Amino acid sequence: MNEFNQFESVNKLPNDPITLIFGIASVVLVFIGCCCGVFIFLGLALGIMGWVMSSGALKTYYANPSVYSVTSYKNTKTAKTLSIIGTALSSIAIVFVILYWVGMVAQPAFMEEFQQEIQNMQHGNNSFESGDD
Repeated sequence: MNEFNQFESVNKLPNDPITLIFGIASVVLVFIGCCCGVFIFLGLALGIMGWVMSSGALKTYYANPSVYSVTSYKNTKTAKTLSIIGTALSSIAIVFVILYWVGMVAQPAFMEEFQQEIQNMQHGNNSFESGDD
């Protein structure tokens, strides 16, 4: 212990670094998931795991705060906040994906038109340029 921090404990809360990693990863995976939808589900899972683990660690801290370091407490609070944000954003993104696919199933004509436009774009035939309606 150094002379400036002689009263602060050096013990870390359980799961201190891993909850922070889960929280950061859940937020990052939401934004990656906008391009590749599979990562949204991974972001949701990591967000929930980080949220639960950090909540448990904070309960441990509140039971006996003098045993654990303030830095570990702040890291765990940050991890919980990031995990909540990641879980919320992932949930919203999943709802949009589900609504998108339900809309595609409910409107097959739209899906066919959408696929035709993609094929036209791939072949260099843009319907806007040719004047077709």
